[in-house]
Amino acid sequence: MANLAKLRVEARRYEDREQWRDAILAYRQIIDNPEGEEVDIALYNRIGDLHLRVNETELAVQAYESAVKAYAEVGLYNNAIALCRKILRLVPGRAVTYRTLGQISAAKGFLPDARHYFLEYAERMRRAGRLDESFEALKEFADLSPGDTEVRRLLADQLLHHGRANEAVEQLRILLAPLVERGDEHAAQQVREQILAIDANASTEPLVREARPVRKADDFTDAFDTGDLYLRGPAAEPAAPAEPPAGLDAGAGVAPSADDFAPADGVERIEGFEPTIDAESPFAARPPEPEPEPPAGELPLLDLEGGEE
Repeated sequence: MANLAKLRVEARRYEDREQWRDAILAYRQIIDNPEGEEVDIALYNRIGDLHLRVNETELAVQAYESAVKAYAEVGLYNNAIALCRKILRLVPGRAVTYRTLGQISAAKGFLPDARHYFLEYAERMRRAGRLDESFEALKEFADLSPGDTEVRRLLADQLLHHGRANEAVEQLRILLAPLVERGDEHAAQQVREQILAIDANASTEPLVREARPVRKADDFTDAFDTGDLYLRGPAAEPAAPAEPPAGLDAGAGVAPSADDFAPADGVERIEGFEPTIDAESPFAARPPEPEPEPPAGELPLLDLEGGEE
């Protein structure tokens, strides 16, 4: 512990002298050698801020992503969401962050927000020609929210459009289950007719699947395995180099602003970025189904030293 305390003092001295790289090395030593203590997650955020000081945006984002994973692992989802939004202000085209936001929002129980983020990620994958990733994201959300029949139908339509008839039939049979359960025979019959139009020999029995459980805290460790994805819509411009944050203190780094915690209410707007889902996108063709409102009250402010209050 004495060594860790010494390293913290040294790191802050380096910062006082504006020796940013030396400070980064000192903080990384603390993280890499915790000496039996729990890793101070806020140090990842601190390291990211210091990388911005020397215009190393990619390394900064990697540090923030490490913090996102660590916060998610211990269930501090508000902190993780705030840092994801911070990442997207730096690099609006970092597509994988949208899927991570969707997964974390689902873990919090905010399915309307999760829907938006999953669709945004799927649209970016579609525009990049990465159809497998796009379809997998749609499947993930459809399994997380089986009552959202529009996303399942959208997935089936897209699979059929891209020549994946067998997969489309499977998704339509899965779609049948909630329609039959809720007694919507008219809609169920339409789906059966669509199945037979695709394959006259296909089964029209509902295919019952258990809802996919939301990610547990320790399932987020692979959230950024595809973190090299920088995908933008055709009209998007490359992100300008980030300005270093002003006024770094000797504490745990620059906390995200209060705006980071504003509810997304279905369509999250992030400064300097316009979502890629527009009126021409197949993912914008249908409105979301109503979901329960999130609990009333403001989300807690971020306490980078101690977590959520």
